[in-house]
This record gives sequence, C-alpha cells and structure tokens, in this order.
Amino acid sequence: MDRNEAYKALPQNIQFLYDSPESGDILRASFNAHVAQPESYKTYVHIVGDAILGFYKTKDIPKKLQFELNLGADDAQRILTELSSFLAPLIEFEQQEEQRGKAGLQELEQNFKNLREEAMQLHNTSGAETPTRSDPGVEAAVAEAMTDPAKVAAPNVKTSYTVEPMHTMQTDITRIHGYGAYRDLFPDEKGAQAQKEGTIKSASQEELLGKKPELAQKPNYSE
Repeated sequence: MDRNEAYKALPQNIQFLYDSPESGDILRASFNAHVAQPESYKTYVHIVGDAILGFYKTKDIPKKLQFELNLGADDAQRILTELSSFLAPLIEFEQQEEQRGKAGLQELEQNFKNLREEAMQLHNTSGAETPTRSDPGVEAAVAEAMTDPAKVAAPNVKTSYTVEPMHTMQTDITRIHGYGAYRDLFPDEKGAQAQKEGTIKSASQEELLGKKPELAQKPNYSE
C-alpha cells in the first residue's frame, strides 16, 4: 500500500494531522528545536507522517529518529513527548484498533472453542449408538464352539527339540589320547565298540627294534 491509498483509508480527523497547515507549523517548530540539520527536515516529516499513515506505531517514532537522523535517545524521546498532544487523535485511534484486534482474536478463539465442543458432542453421540451386529455365521460358529469344546481348534504349538550338550574343554582334557584310544574310557559312545578292534596298542622298544623275519630270500648277484 502506498501513501495515497493509506491516506484515503484514514478517518478524517487523522487525515487532518497529515495534511493541515497547522500540522506543518507544529512539525517545523519541533524540528528546529531539536535537530541541527536543516537538510534533514524532509526526512523528519516523512518519519512522523508515515506513523500517521499507519506504517508503524507512534511509539516507534523515537527509534526511527535515532536511526535516520542520528539523534540521541533523549532528544528523540523528547520530540515524541512534545508531539504527543498533537498526535493524541492518532494515539487514541491506534488504541481502538488494538482493542478491535484483540476482540476479533477472542471471537475467533471462542468460535474455534465452540466448534471443538460441537465436534466432541457429535463424537460422543455417535459412539453411543448400537454397534452393528456381526455375521450370523460367525455367531453360530462361536456358539457351537462354546457348547462343544472338542470343535475348538487346538493351538498350533511348536514341538520341542532335543538339546545336545554343549562342547566343553573338560571333555577334551579327558580325551587327550589320539587315534581313538579314549574309546575304552567311554564305551557307550556311538561307534566305540565297532572301532575298538582297530585301536592301536602299545609295544615295547625291543619289539619295535628287534630283527624282523625275512619275507623273501635276498638275491645273489655274484652267481
């Protein structure tokens, strides 16, 4: 929205603050009293005028003066204090607009609350209705199962399995002899008896180193 559109949307008494000759005299006097920069008068008028048009609140005028005219905080606040009587209709208009905004927000919140309560009541009412009956075939099957427990399907329970003993080091310690020699200590193990005859037996050193019988006559190459 530009300045012309904003001006047309204002009440007549606020328009008077913006374009009357009296307003020009008041602004010129306050400017000459507090601002030592004659070339900044146009900027000063626009700052106050934009507040009148509603681009920001009158309470923001001191901040604008500090930022755009490089005024101190005390001088900027003093200008607003001196202009407060002149801007009284604008200040009252801003307060009315603020109250209308709050009233509108409260009305909106109340409407939302009413809609929520109606929705909750509708939900509670619909929840109290009689539930739809189930399929008669299902009811008959349930009744038959209750009168004859044998017709109730048994639960599908997984068959347990035999758990094999865990292999431990203690077992290996008792079986330190290789080649199946430990089978005499554990005759009940599977295959122990079948392999018992093939177990290697111990022999003395004389038997191992003794002279072996000749299996065949040695050839004589001198003949």
